[in-house]
Amino acid sequence: MSKKQKSEGPHECYTDGYGPHKTVQGMEGGSCLARHEQSYKKNNSCSYRWQGVEKAKTKPGCDAYNAHPNTKYHITGRGTGPVATSNLSNYTSDGSGYDGVAGESFTSKKGDAFTLVQVNNFTTGFAPYGNQVHHIVNISSVRNGIEEIAKDLPDLRTLIVNGLLDEKYNINHKDNSLILPTQRGASAKTGLPSHYGSHPKYSKGILKHVLKALKPYKSIANQMKKKKKEHDAPNPVELKEKLEKASNTIYQEIIAQSAANRELKKATKINDVSPCSLLSS
Repeated sequence: MSKKQKSEGPHECYTDGYGPHKTVQGMEGGSCLARHEQSYKKNNSCSYRWQGVEKAKTKPGCDAYNAHPNTKYHITGRGTGPVATSNLSNYTSDGSGYDGVAGESFTSKKGDAFTLVQVNNFTTGFAPYGNQVHHIVNISSVRNGIEEIAKDLPDLRTLIVNGLLDEKYNINHKDNSLILPTQRGASAKTGLPSHYGSHPKYSKGILKHVLKALKPYKSIANQMKKKKKEHDAPNPVELKEKLEKASNTIYQEIIAQSAANRELKKATKINDVSPCSLLSS
């Protein structure tokens, strides 16, 4: 039996400043439920852009990126785009991972200074084409699932979040980070679904799976509501495994479908992917 733990506010639990959160050097060993490291940071466990690039280099996923007829758009290629001149050193400094090479500078109509920079593909959202990093088990659905189960029970929220973080669940891990194009043209050429901003239907499907994974915590919720001094021991290892298994299953299905999409030159959207169907098969 487990005793009650100190509760935290609903927002603090999901930030990088929360106690059990841990950023480490490398892919493995981090603990994170936050979207706080959006840029490419080499060897940073919370940088889902870096994690996504490393995943994209491996089979079978790399086959989709490298299927683009233009080889400069392949995972090992390089692309060019504008960055604020004041931030140029972030891309050109040694060890950054961008391997940036500065080109022409110009001033925008608003008077802002920009410089064209060539970088390694997918280390930014502009190279080699518009792209975003998709969390397969998306952050908002995990958070919303926890909040639904732990409604009016801050101690239960803390129990769930601490359990996942203590077991080193990292929502930004490479196996949950999938780089997707933002444009229909690139979607048709790679076979990968396009991703641009929110995806409500997809998120709803992930939420259903998260709630299913959290079902064992309902009995703990009932015990807490009855003001019992002790409650059943949770199983964060099982919860972590269910979330990670969902990431792997959906990834494999999306990559497998990409080959068929390429044959048909079919552009698709991530919001049209049904997590419930993929996870029930």
